[in-house]
Amino acid sequence: MKRDMDIIRTILLRIEESENDGVTARDFPDSDPKLINYHLGLVRESGLANGKRYGSDGEALSYELFELTGEGHDFLDSIRRDNIWHKVKKKFVDDLVDAPLAVIKSAAMFFLRQ
Repeated sequence: MKRDMDIIRTILLRIEESENDGVTARDFPDSDPKLINYHLGLVRESGLANGKRYGSDGEALSYELFELTGEGHDFLDSIRRDNIWHKVKKKFVDDLVDAPLAVIKSAAMFFLRQ
């Protein structure tokens, strides 16, 4: 499965809005739960949010994320504004999937300073 930065951005925004109520795949009823759980896991494993992982070997994993970490707040702040996010996406075009989060954040910070 490929990483989709639009989904990650949407998850971060939803966590911020949730006021620590917990965000799960159920909060995205129009999306594939496997896809959302994959991205919830990426957000948690990259240190952008705190939460729980459910499931074990042989079971489908699911996640519940409660709050952004300091790094999560910083990353979201760098990509929050739609105009900045569109500039970042345009800069990377098809390579946004392959760009590390730190590079995406750096590009967003560059556009914020302009």
